[in-house]
Amino acid sequence: MSAEDVVVKSTVTVRLIRSFEHRNIKHVVLRDVDLTWKSSRFMEFVNSCKFVCISRKCYLQCVAH
Repeated sequence: MSAEDVVVKSTVTVRLIRSFEHRNIKHVVLRDVDLTWKSSRFMEFVNSCKFVCISRKCYLQCVAH
């Protein structure tokens, strides 16, 4: 196995800014993010996520392609 075949995954915290005026932000934790992705690929991943709310608790559900 070469160094190029190794996939490094990590947990990443993203700060979503909902409103600059009201300083309303939400910290979202994304697990198993591939650290070899370029920023454009990571943004596609984040944009493909959707919020799922159950009993007033909301989670970000993402599926890597």
